[in-house]
Amino acid sequence: MVSKSLLFLLFTAVIIFPQSSPDNNINTEFQIGVNLFQSYQNDEALQVFSRIADEEFNKRTTAALLFEGKINLLKSSEQEALKSFDKLFLEYPLSIYIDEAHMCLTGYYLDKAMYGKSLTQLCLLLLNTKSFQYDSLARTLGEKITLLHMDNESLDTLLSNLTFPKDHTYLLWLKGKLNLLKNNRGIAKECFSEIVSDYPGSFEKPYAEALLANLNLADENTGNLMGVMLPVFNDHRDSSFTDPSVQILEGIKFAVSEFNNSSDRKIGLLIRDTERKQDQIKKIKEEFDKIHSIKAIIGPVYSDEVKAALEIFKNSNIPIISPTATENDLTSSYSNFYQANPSFILRGRIMAQYIYFVENKKRMAILSADEENSSSIAAAFKDEFKKLGGKIIVEVSYSSKSYDLNSQISKIKSKIKEIEGLYVPLTDKADAPVILSQLEQHEININLYGNQEWLSAKGFESSSTLSNQLILTSDYFLDYDDFNFQEFNKSFHQKTGMDATRNVLYGYDAAKFVLEYFKDKDPDRNTLSVEMESGKIYKGYHNNIILGSQRVNKFLNIIRYKDGKFQLVDKFSIGE
Repeated sequence: MVSKSLLFLLFTAVIIFPQSSPDNNINTEFQIGVNLFQSYQNDEALQVFSRIADEEFNKRTTAALLFEGKINLLKSSEQEALKSFDKLFLEYPLSIYIDEAHMCLTGYYLDKAMYGKSLTQLCLLLLNTKSFQYDSLARTLGEKITLLHMDNESLDTLLSNLTFPKDHTYLLWLKGKLNLLKNNRGIAKECFSEIVSDYPGSFEKPYAEALLANLNLADENTGNLMGVMLPVFNDHRDSSFTDPSVQILEGIKFAVSEFNNSSDRKIGLLIRDTERKQDQIKKIKEEFDKIHSIKAIIGPVYSDEVKAALEIFKNSNIPIISPTATENDLTSSYSNFYQANPSFILRGRIMAQYIYFVENKKRMAILSADEENSSSIAAAFKDEFKKLGGKIIVEVSYSSKSYDLNSQISKIKSKIKEIEGLYVPLTDKADAPVILSQLEQHEININLYGNQEWLSAKGFESSSTLSNQLILTSDYFLDYDDFNFQEFNKSFHQKTGMDATRNVLYGYDAAKFVLEYFKDKDPDRNTLSVEMESGKIYKGYHNNIILGSQRVNKFLNIIRYKDGKFQLVDKFSIGE
């Protein structure tokens, strides 16, 4: 979680200073102030910058005022800081430091939980900035502050105080988004309609039109709608702006936007916040049951919510697709549920088939943790490998975070001449360096196979021989050097101000998988269910997706660790 204090420091870390003659006394004194500031000697630095700011105008005046204000904010001397910033705003309105000053105040007020004042500074920045980067940052941050911390009353206060058209349309947009999230669709429609009718040249107008179209679809109960159930609204002060569910939602929204921009058929989104509460999920079901144009639901993503939602929706015929659920046996218990992520059992089976058919290994050993995830994957691997005709020569287990695996490794060593590979599905990444180290101590040099916990593990550098023989499965792999992904990430960042992370792609690929079946037709719920179970392959960024009759994704990435890097070997699908 990123603290607001850290967020404040991030906003204020980079300042570009104009170049001037090194012989200038002011420049020399200014550099002394900068050095003192960077050494955390704020009181001494403040004295230097105050002297420069009080001199007749020079090339360092505005930068000194910025530093003067910034240091006073760090000292919680708000009134002194405002004097410096007000002088900067009023006497030097063309200064290159105006945007930075507004962002400093934004961070300060955000750190103090003074959300209205923080949002006011962002509105002032938007009103005056000529920087695309600052404009994008302000819009993104303002939306996050609003959705996490504001209400209609506080937004109405700002709307009455900030009357410039640019501020007004932005605040109307934020109020509309907030009410859309809270399912106050009438208020949201009023906000978006006012933007479209009264501010036709505004930045927000095309986005407001798009959301109005979705709202109108829902009112008319016609066309194609996709429901979304995610815990995306949080009123706790310390909530992270990068919550996985928020990132997943952005991926879903971007996928639908792409579809609507390239197709004559349009898909509307109904986004509902589960709030991690069963009562809220029940309300969502009551609403969705009345809207027959909802063809599918994406979400939830957290285990507790998935189980609660499936029980609540168990008598519904709406297909529910979770981008991230990995629990076993959910689809066998709920006939309307689809997992775009492989279950734990399927992960073990996929690795067994890959090792048997592709690696051509027929005699394996297993080292697994006693904990449930590792043990269930290991059990599934064992059953599948034996079913294929392979042999498990030795199988041992250990307690996660144990530093003594001598007896387990000794058993493997005693059978080493009979073994072609060792399968090690981790429960905790902290176990990896211990396992590598003890295998090396016992002079075991063997092909290693694992699960995706190895992706974030450490210790490879000290066991280069063994780690270079590691192949693992993972439900995600991002090739940052791939041109297509780079172009996708660029487009996504331009629209959202975010990078296309793993969580973004979980949402994006799940939505794109569903949208594939709307390209040439308008399927009803039953038809969509049949189509999704037909075995059609969707080639995604983080992983491919194929659902058969079991309604669980059968693809995993096969990844090799070699010379300090993880490399994609294949996207491998299990055969039935």
